[in-house]
Amino acid sequence: MAEYNDVIKHFKRMCRYYNNRATQNDCPLYCKGHGCNISHCRMLAFDDKKFQNVVMTWAETHKEPVYPTWMEYIMDTQHDCVKAYNGGNDTLWKWMWTTSIPADIAEKLGVEPKEG
Repeated sequence: MAEYNDVIKHFKRMCRYYNNRATQNDCPLYCKGHGCNISHCRMLAFDDKKFQNVVMTWAETHKEPVYPTWMEYIMDTQHDCVKAYNGGNDTLWKWMWTTSIPADIAEKLGVEPKEG
């Protein structure tokens, strides 16, 4: 059984995915007659395991994009002042190499997801 936080994270991602579409009818949780009204129709009819199964099945077929780390972004955009930096705060340095740019920030910066 998936972790609650993972299910909710993918559920929110699924909602954003279908809200950006011309039609929401393809959403696995779409309710005829009520549209995308999760609380009124489907959430009450689904038990926890069935809801989790629908969301996690969708998440498997709609992989979350992976964005470059902050350091990969900095290196690609040629920020020489940061490239020249070679110490001082090891925690920050490690974080920049290991932390991917969050999707919402990457979109604002115009950063594309990594291939493959």
